[in-house]
Amino acid sequence: MDPATTLDVADRGMLAVAGRRGPLLSPMAAWWDGAGLWMTTAADATKVGVLRREPRCAFAVPAHADEPGALARGRARVLGPDEPLRLALHAPAISGAVTALTLRNLPAVADYAWQAARVPSRWRAHRRVVVRVAVDDVTPLLPAPHVPGVPPPLPTEIPRGVRRRLSGRREVLVATEGAPPQVTTASWAGGRRLAFPRDVMLPERTRAVVAVDDDDGRPTGVTGVALHGTLARDGAFAPERATWWDGFALQTVEVAPPTEAGLTLPD
Repeated sequence: MDPATTLDVADRGMLAVAGRRGPLLSPMAAWWDGAGLWMTTAADATKVGVLRREPRCAFAVPAHADEPGALARGRARVLGPDEPLRLALHAPAISGAVTALTLRNLPAVADYAWQAARVPSRWRAHRRVVVRVAVDDVTPLLPAPHVPGVPPPLPTEIPRGVRRRLSGRREVLVATEGAPPQVTTASWAGGRRLAFPRDVMLPERTRAVVAVDDDDGRPTGVTGVALHGTLARDGAFAPERATWWDGFALQTVEVAPPTEAGLTLPD
């Protein structure tokens, strides 16, 4: 499938931004208008502050089975209530894009309505901003390679329920430092070593984030983990902190250095 067509039919993906301590990956619902991607998020989300400072970003739709996904790179523009003139000037385009985004993600919108009492105030409409990424180029995102090995256990600082839901997931999305971040698929190849598609070239050592999630399209049904740390050219990954999300819960925690004490089963 042409990568632009992949963007046209996809309703969710991962947004990669260039954080101060390394790249960040966040799951996002999106709508592709043929030239740009539209998203909405909480006004106080970390990625919003990052995009105001460094607008160069990437949006990845992971590959499924042996079909390639899509990787779009471009510059983001944040449209929020703190800029009333810009909102007024672009109101028709914003309204149309948000309507299209809503229609593309009706199950998620219905879940928001059903769970209205549980939705944190920072995620409600009056506390949100619209993000449009003007896309410069779209390329295929190759599937992760099939390699032998066992995925490492997730850090015990992550809640047990999150670890259980994601246990055994071998295919991940990886972003390495840059503006925009470089994004690729990978597979755990045993221990904390990652295997990449053949054409991926890594620097000697780089800041990186490794993300895995389980997303059924509903806000309350999204669970994921992003491990932040350093990545070596041979694929060895050393996590330093973890961001986990589970429904409306979200937290970042420091993690202890991994040990080589053997395989740890999920509890």
